[in-house]
Amino acid sequence: MPEFKFNAIFGLQPGIDPDETYREWRGDHAEYAKNFTLPEVRRYNINRVIHRFGDTSIEDIWGVAEFWFDDMASAQRAAERLRDAKPDEFHTKRITPAKRFISQEEEIVDSEPTGDMIKLVSVFSLRPGVDADEAYKIWREKYIFPLVKDAMTPGAKRCALNRVIHKYPPAGGGVARFDFFAYVIFWFDDMASTSRAAGLLRNAHQNGPLAQFATVPQTAVVAEENIL
Repeated sequence: MPEFKFNAIFGLQPGIDPDETYREWRGDHAEYAKNFTLPEVRRYNINRVIHRFGDTSIEDIWGVAEFWFDDMASAQRAAERLRDAKPDEFHTKRITPAKRFISQEEEIVDSEPTGDMIKLVSVFSLRPGVDADEAYKIWREKYIFPLVKDAMTPGAKRCALNRVIHKYPPAGGGVARFDFFAYVIFWFDDMASTSRAAGLLRNAHQNGPLAQFATVPQTAVVAEENIL
């Protein structure tokens, strides 16, 4: 069953201490976020990047926040409260402008990850002039399904697709200046399987079936912590 998520993907500003920032994120900022997303939010995870692939930089992706909701209306109500809220110091002094959006999540491989599993996130944009529905169908059915069912089995223990369906500006207002289209999450038992998957994803976007309509993905391993 598809779920609706509010997401924030952001980098770390230059010269900012990552450990100190993480403590603030899981403490004061997590309370800030919960205050604006309750009572609708059902689950809230924070994800700190611990390894990047390719040319993905710390300014591109350092953290990923995920908020799950029962339906689109609930996600929109909470996201609009966050949109209108005064930004805290986590937003203004520590991170780059967050790319905030609601996505529809679909589980492709659904098993409960254990605490020691490795989580891989890969996000990409569409090339200009590409039909979004057709691109998603190709990505989902002709690439992700075969990749998970065949090439990665038994490496991938869980896989979830997220398609962006509504964008929001960064904290403090302005315009949503990003073009993310979708992202995929994989869970693995070991780093070798994770690195192999990251390489397959990048190769497909650069030289394979996805190159005609999708950009090279920003791919990273994250450490997940459940807040709510």
